[in-house]
Amino acid sequence: MRRQVAWSNVEEGPSGTVGRILCLTKDQEHTEMPGLFEAPSNAGTGALAFATMPGNSGDLFIDNVADGALFVKPADPDPVPRFRLCRLAFGRMWIANTPEEPGMLRPSMVGFWGTFPKHEQIYPDPTGGPVTGMWTIPEGMLVWTESSTFIVTENREATGFLTRTLNTSAGCVGPDCIATQPDGTVIWLGREGFYSYSDGRIELVSRTIEKTVRRINNVYRCRSVAVVDPRTGEYRCAVPLDGSRVNDRILCYDGNGWRERDDVEVHAACITKDHRQYHLVLGKAAMFNGSTTSPETSVYVMDHEAEGTLTANNHQAIVETTWLKAARSHEVTTAVEVRLWFRETSNGTLQVEVMKDWRLTPVIHNIALSDDQAPARYPEDDPPPFWDDAILGGDYTSEWTKAVEDLTWPDRRPYWVGVSILVPKCEVFKVRITGTGSWDFIGYAFRESAPPTGNQTKRTGAFGS
Repeated sequence: MRRQVAWSNVEEGPSGTVGRILCLTKDQEHTEMPGLFEAPSNAGTGALAFATMPGNSGDLFIDNVADGALFVKPADPDPVPRFRLCRLAFGRMWIANTPEEPGMLRPSMVGFWGTFPKHEQIYPDPTGGPVTGMWTIPEGMLVWTESSTFIVTENREATGFLTRTLNTSAGCVGPDCIATQPDGTVIWLGREGFYSYSDGRIELVSRTIEKTVRRINNVYRCRSVAVVDPRTGEYRCAVPLDGSRVNDRILCYDGNGWRERDDVEVHAACITKDHRQYHLVLGKAAMFNGSTTSPETSVYVMDHEAEGTLTANNHQAIVETTWLKAARSHEVTTAVEVRLWFRETSNGTLQVEVMKDWRLTPVIHNIALSDDQAPARYPEDDPPPFWDDAILGGDYTSEWTKAVEDLTWPDRRPYWVGVSILVPKCEVFKVRITGTGSWDFIGYAFRESAPPTGNQTKRTGAFGS
């Protein structure tokens, strides 16, 4: 006999319920599939609806569901546990580092980020080490402990997940120091330094700044914060150096070399997901309001200066060479001149200091901003028009005049400038260039001469870059 039943007075769910699922059994005399099945909704998407009765207010359900529509087994989830880390991957929410099981990974159901089925746990580290980071990559998901790196992928049948060990010595110190560069390279901070992952390989990329890495505070390094600036593709990680308890130094990596910034203390950082792509930081920065300094904790936009009452502090930029002629340090020579290659920027000069024979105390430091030998930030034989100074139709060369009259700004061109240093009888020497504001450094070359030998004066010149 064909009948339908109206279930009335269906109880409401607890506070926060967005839908209720009713379960039915099939005709036990005509089926070999015992157990409960989810009853599809009578409205909306039917069997694809997330609940039999959407909402938490209705109390009537017309039960006319045929056995053929009963094919979805009800889930048996656990209550959402407390967790410290989470990451989206494979259409699921992955959680890790729970207070009870710090080394366990748990995936949610596909599309249901708050529903965690029972008995679906993964322990990537056989030793049970706490999970310190997770990151999504095209191949799957990277998982770290403090000492190891693993990768989680789907099995061939797409019915479960597999865990594979990538490295047993390269771990991750914290979840916020991980970021991906535009070419897909993942970079993070480990105990021994900064590592990168690309094409299945893990490499240590911080060998050139090993001394700086050793200064990172081992206790507070877990609070390190990193992002990748979308405009430059540069990986920027704020770390606590020496005895600092806050991230007071930003180490920047562009894929080839490292540089440092100390203009802001960073507590948190992110990139805006819009056309502006701002690099935002929460922290402290030295801002000036007239004659007073206001290092307040606030949200700042990196590399942008606001128009108004606050003005950013104009920090110094430093370029320092390696120890030059180190491979020939057994030959005592005289450094005569260093040639610096810049790209023209602003109307000003730079400061040059020279260190000698492995000592970091400058032996030449008088080539300062007021010195006639101080290198200019523009070619003095052919000065370009400068921002805020150029006069429309002014007395420049014909090329510059035409560019200004056409209301266009020409590309900044590179130029060489020579600085006389004259460091006699040196084994090695190093050059440090310092300046505030805008200036672009490209490269350098140097000229040296050998000292006299015996009674015969012999001078040779050489350039090295």
